[in-house]
Amino acid sequence: MTVTPLSLDSLAYEIQYGGPHVHLAVFIICQIIGILLLHYVFRIITYLINRYTQLPQDILKHQFIKAIYQAYQDAEIKLLERTP
Repeated sequence: MTVTPLSLDSLAYEIQYGGPHVHLAVFIICQIIGILLLHYVFRIITYLINRYTQLPQDILKHQFIKAIYQAYQDAEIKLLERTP
């Protein structure tokens, strides 16, 4: 099996018909968009809660971080319990 370098022709072919490089690029872009979207959703939620309850935003941010970390730990424990 010979490995050929990625030329403009093969890159154009992959973009037109799909290929591993295109799929990887789309996957990475979707991950970045998802992270940014969740970041701003939580930022808006903390702003709204702060506005209507007068709780400090830094406390709310720490609560979200703790909740996400706890959910991650719970999922990891469940995964470890399932493995034989």
